[in-house]
Amino acid sequence: MKVLKKLNNNAVTARINGINAIITGKGVGFNIKEGDQINSNLVERTYFPSKKDFNYYIDYFSELSMDFIEEIRDILIKVGKEKDFNFTDTLLLSLSDHLFSAIDRNKNGLNIPNTLIQDINQFYPYEYTIGNDIVDQVNLYFGTNLSIDEAGFIAFHLIGASLEDNTKSYDIITLLNPIIKIIRYYGGVKVSGTIASKRLIVHLKFLLINLLKGKDDSFKVSISEKLKSQELLKVINSLYPESACVAQHVINFLHDEKGFDLTDNNKIYLIIHIENVVKSEMKVS
Repeated sequence: MKVLKKLNNNAVTARINGINAIITGKGVGFNIKEGDQINSNLVERTYFPSKKDFNYYIDYFSELSMDFIEEIRDILIKVGKEKDFNFTDTLLLSLSDHLFSAIDRNKNGLNIPNTLIQDINQFYPYEYTIGNDIVDQVNLYFGTNLSIDEAGFIAFHLIGASLEDNTKSYDIITLLNPIIKIIRYYGGVKVSGTIASKRLIVHLKFLLINLLKGKDDSFKVSISEKLKSQELLKVINSLYPESACVAQHVINFLHDEKGFDLTDNNKIYLIIHIENVVKSEMKVS
């Protein structure tokens, strides 16, 4: 295993099985140059950042101390075990980078408010609690007083990792809130607390993920299947006219805001989920 580039005395890059990697360890880059053999006894960690992030993290490892990276890594592993969450290399590095900036801002008396904190807590409670635990551990270890706003920003990274794009996580949250408001307003429901409400939110998140990724399987469906979906949609509309009306407001919103067009199957599932919420809340009341 040969050095591609020395980043500092404790970090170098190499190519492993055709994949670019960042290798760290005390002294692994000391007195070494491009093409030299890496001393495997000095290797402590091997990271495989995504291709698009590789050059960014070369700069990152060149600037940050290995001690800080290891301290953050230990915190993330601890929280990950407690919350049953696996931190990938890319996520580990992006969070270390984010937390370095957050800690620096906090020490200088600057805390950035997160205007979406309530929405994140509502729509992504699992990711939010992980973010909250990380903030608690960072405050304990580094003597900082990071606020719950940072828990929301960390949750952004966790959500973005599943989407491979943090901007999409922002889009999902900013779209979910008005959609829920539309359903509440036109459906006369709370969309809160019931199992049906939670299922609706899960369905909406997956729907938005596919729409934002541009995923469209309609071209794979045969003409006969499309006709069946069209007929089923007519039946569902006649069975649940009020929920279908609510769903249409959501469909219009998605089209007006993002130019999204839902397939007949997506419309059917949306109507059914809204109808289930209405029925579940009628039972509760």
